[in-house]
Amino acid sequence: MIALTMLSSCAALLSGCFGTDRSVFHQLRHLAGPRGIDCGVVLYPGHEAKDNACAIGAASENAAFFVHYIVKSGDGTVDRGVALTPSGRMLVVSDDPNADGIPLPAQVGGKPIKAFACVENRLAPDPAIRNETVLTCQP
Repeated sequence: MIALTMLSSCAALLSGCFGTDRSVFHQLRHLAGPRGIDCGVVLYPGHEAKDNACAIGAASENAAFFVHYIVKSGDGTVDRGVALTPSGRMLVVSDDPNADGIPLPAQVGGKPIKAFACVENRLAPDPAIRNETVLTCQP
């Protein structure tokens, strides 16, 4: 029952809160709001420390922020990131077709963008990504 309630509240949260732009970056920026802290875009493994420190610091202060990662995956890349909204809700957004989450109306190059609301506003390294420290939360 708790999982069903969380899923329905997640669906209610996600409907109508995303922008019309079709990129993960713009969805993250829209979620963080006009005063949200842009913690950066991580393009290369090994260069994420500053951006992760920004995100962890902002989250600890409950300040709206977003951080965006472009992660190598097979022959391509996956765009994903974390945003904290001005109202204090943390979400993970990804264009990974295998990612958990609720599909959004936006698509990037035929790949659907998905999002899930975090149960707790705690950031941690994603254990599924081994060659760089990409932050995530528990869905």
